[in-house]
Amino acid sequence: MHTSASSIVSLTHFLTEGVLTEQYVLENIDALLDCIRTANVTIRWTILHSRMQETIPMMNHSGDQRRVFDKGTDPDRLVTLLLQTSQLEWKLKHEFERLLAAKEDRWQHCINETCDRLSELSEYFTGEKPLTRVERNEDLIKWFADTSAKVASLDYVNHVKAGRRIKRLIEALGHVEQFDQIDTSLQVKAFLSESRAYLTEMVRTVRVRPEVMGIIEAVSDLSYAWEIINDFMSILHTRVKRDPSCVILLRALFLKLASILDVPLTRIYQCKSSDVISVAEYYSGEIVDYV
Repeated sequence: MHTSASSIVSLTHFLTEGVLTEQYVLENIDALLDCIRTANVTIRWTILHSRMQETIPMMNHSGDQRRVFDKGTDPDRLVTLLLQTSQLEWKLKHEFERLLAAKEDRWQHCINETCDRLSELSEYFTGEKPLTRVERNEDLIKWFADTSAKVASLDYVNHVKAGRRIKRLIEALGHVEQFDQIDTSLQVKAFLSESRAYLTEMVRTVRVRPEVMGIIEAVSDLSYAWEIINDFMSILHTRVKRDPSCVILLRALFLKLASILDVPLTRIYQCKSSDVISVAEYYSGEIVDYV
């Protein structure tokens, strides 16, 4: 299938050593989520259709459809897609857990660094700082002080609103750099450039949201394949014998299979039943036996 082939190409790129850096993940989260979403849709459709019967009552041309399916799909390629998708999901979850844990500190650090620079620029244009020969400019004093206050008031509760406010501040810092009194000072321009860099880092940081983890969990669900996955065990065994390094990918696949626990436990959690622990232990044991 064309979709599976293109997904494997994208997955191979993202999983290449050195690609999934912190900055790359922050700048390309939409593309990464789209990749695992498309891959999981392809996996789900292919796996669920893999048990389509040659003859289905009340359905014409079922045999033809089965032959078309067999001709257009490759079980070995499906296993490759499944392994690589599981690995990318695991890496994204791991990276986002780390980013979420550091989000508050990163956000506050960027605010402090930006405010310090803008406050210094406000003081600079008073003309009263030692070793500065600059004409006092009341407008710039007030503008930098006000901008520093705006930065200090930023929060990421509403990520859309925060992102827009930060982008407007970045544009404003770019425009003020065109003033003659600023354009001729390399030190001031350096401070403005550093301030914009910290604000840009805040734009990236504001996109680190718990909802992203929820999206990954939802699209990576593999509970529907709890039984059907056995049909592909021989391919997995052959793959491991041929290339033992595939065991690393199998770890991510088994973690993906753990989503089977979500199905029986969802309603039990909702009704706050005392059976939740025993049911979780039972299905955990089943997964361990399966592995």
